Amino acid sequence: VARAIARFEPVSLLCPPSLLDEAGRACGDGIALVPCELDDAWFRDNGPTFVLDGVGRLGACAWTFNGWGGRLARVDRDRDACRLAAERAGAVLLPSPW
Repeated sequence: VARAIARFEPVSLLCPPSLLDEAGRACGDGIALVPCELDDAWFRDNGPTFVLDGVGRLGACAWTFNGWGGRLARVDRDRDACRLAAERAGAVLLPSPW
């Protein structure tokens, strides 16, 4: 999937440091691998939602992820990953109580 997207858009992948070599071989050139520990592999559920304000400034809504109602033993690394993604995108982090 990353290779297909990278044909049209820049792609950065968060990757546990221990898997960087394997991910690099799987993804090939042109995909930025960002070392980052994660608690859950599905970043759609714990990563930021990017938004624009009225003048075009980029924001990143940091949802409060609870690990599927506490099913995950920890979610602190996911919170750090959310902040890292916002920072790399140049977005203002917008904390959310939801």
